Amino acid sequence: MVRPIGQMSLINELFESCAVRLEVSRNCFIDILGVYRPPGNENIHNFVEYLCDVVSPNAVNRRMCVIGDVNIDLLKPSMSDLYVNCMKSLSFKSHISEATRIREGSTPSCLDHIWINFETNMHSGIILADITDHFPVFAILSMKFNKNKLCKVFRDHSSLAIERLKYEMEKYTCLFLESNYTCVNEMMREFMETFMKWYDECCSILRKEVPEGSIRKPWLTKGL
Repeated sequence: MVRPIGQMSLINELFESCAVRLEVSRNCFIDILGVYRPPGNENIHNFVEYLCDVVSPNAVNRRMCVIGDVNIDLLKPSMSDLYVNCMKSLSFKSHISEATRIREGSTPSCLDHIWINFETNMHSGIILADITDHFPVFAILSMKFNKNKLCKVFRDHSSLAIERLKYEMEKYTCLFLESNYTCVNEMMREFMETFMKWYDECCSILRKEVPEGSIRKPWLTKGL
């Protein structure tokens, strides 16, 4: 399951980020932060400040992967020292160290990075493809799972949850019918947003560890 992390998503003229939380297993999550630094802006200091503000509150107790086109050349220590020191101070390790941008007539540069703040079996690298003027980078993480049990994710549709949802929507409907909407689209958007809000609150997402066989049902063969 993947969920967006709104407080880690930011965009301005110096810094762009988008973050999601990946649920690997019931008790294992990885926050993936995609970062972009527009080229041509020499103000690296402000970019690093934005990056630290976004990453530092979450890096201590969470597994995190920061990846993106940062347009800071790791092959030039004079340019990248401030940025590298910031990431290392937050316990991140770089997994891309070769040139990701090679142009005829210019010096190869490592502008696309992958940083991870936890130890795991991992394979990372660069794909030599000319789709853009930067080579794509990738990381493959090997995570261990409990093979005997799987996590089943479902909504709470118990009688109590449904009754609470009905109660909240009945209260809202009385106010909704008295409102003065002139646009049908706005009226439906308002209704659906309110419904989903109460649905998420009343019928919350639940997780339960169950034996692998109860989900995969290996005994249901083609012969049956």
